[in-house]
Amino acid sequence: MKRIAIEEHFYTEEFVHHLRSNEGLARLETTIDEKGNKIDRLEYFVLAPGVVDSLLDLGEGRIQQMDKDGIDMQVLSLMNPGLEVFDAATGAALAKSTNDELADVIQKYPDRFSGFAALPMLEPEVAADELERSVKMLGLKGAMVKSHVRGEFLDDTKYWVIFERAEALGVPIYIHPTYPSISSGVALRARTLI
Repeated sequence: MKRIAIEEHFYTEEFVHHLRSNEGLARLETTIDEKGNKIDRLEYFVLAPGVVDSLLDLGEGRIQQMDKDGIDMQVLSLMNPGLEVFDAATGAALAKSTNDELADVIQKYPDRFSGFAALPMLEPEVAADELERSVKMLGLKGAMVKSHVRGEFLDDTKYWVIFERAEALGVPIYIHPTYPSISSGVALRARTLI
């Protein structure tokens, strides 16, 4: 029996660069702890050592780990946070480049990887068009979106265009839980993500 893992995330170097230079909450910061260990912090989470490097590995290292874990294929999707943490233009540009890079990886390792598109949710029409491009031109299998966009839930009618396009294309939209929005007033403590 073939084992396919769908909760498999990745980063691109460009995405990490934008996270490191992002102003506000969704900023990837690296510090050194009292023992000299590199600590990456993203939003509410302290990332375990090596997590960012593992997310960036879309090649032989990841495949070796898959073999070790008995995983035949991974359906890759962009790790938190979503593209909506950036301004609309940056999010749209990052969606294209991220999806293009994902398609290149899948083309290189077609028996090991498949993928869900990243969508620029701040602009639903643009997101729907990127979904269509990603499915028709790049061969991606659908999209993964976060459970809200800056505190707006996906049942708002402005997002329907994305779901209508997915239905027309016959592909799924994987709704992934994300952090509460800042506007929700929910206080969270940092926790380690392993």
